[in-house]
Amino acid sequence: MININDKKTNDEIINKNDDFIFLTEHIDGRPLVGEQSSELKNISNWFNPIDEFTRLTIFHHLMSRPTSDSTYNYHVLIQIGGDDSAAKSTGRLLAKFPSNSLVIQFDIKNEQWKVLHGDLQTQVNGKIRWVVIGHGQYTGRNQQSHFEGYQAYQLITGLKYLKNDVLKAYPPNKIVLAGCQLGRGGVNENFVF
Repeated sequence: MININDKKTNDEIINKNDDFIFLTEHIDGRPLVGEQSSELKNISNWFNPIDEFTRLTIFHHLMSRPTSDSTYNYHVLIQIGGDDSAAKSTGRLLAKFPSNSLVIQFDIKNEQWKVLHGDLQTQVNGKIRWVVIGHGQYTGRNQQSHFEGYQAYQLITGLKYLKNDVLKAYPPNKIVLAGCQLGRGGVNENFVF
C-alpha cells in the first residue's frame, strides 16, 4: 500500500469532529451517489462547482457567508467526479471559505486537472486541509468499496501525483474524503485508505 504521508504514524489525537461538521453543514446532506454519464469521462465536460458557489453567494447569502472559524489556514477542494452532484457539493464547500480555498478538478485516470478557483502560486503559511469530493460506491459481497470508481491504491497514486507535481505549494496536513458509502460494510468492505 502506498502511503501519501512521509510519516509512518500520526501521534496527534483528534478530539473533535470538525471535518464531519464542516462537510454536513455545507453539502446540505445531499448524497454523493449516483449514475455516471459516459460524457463525463472527459474533464472538459465536467460540471463546474463555481456555478453552485455563485448561486449560493447570490441567493443564500447566510449559508455562503465566509467564515474564518477553522483549524486550517487553507483548503484545497479536489473534485474527482464530473457530475452535477459532485460539482454542487464542491461549490457548497467552497462557500464556507472562499478567500482561502483552491478548487481543482482532477481526472485521476488520465492525470488531467484544471484549477477553477484560487492560484497555484499562492504562498500559504499554516495548516492545509485537502477535501476530495466524489461518489462512493458500495459493492458488498466482501468487496472493497470504491471512490468515484477507484480503489484506495488508485486514489492514493492520484493524490501523490497532485502532491508532487501540481500542488507542491499545498502539502496536506489532513485529507478528508467527502463521498457516500465509503465506510459502509465493515472492515472488509469499506474504502480502505
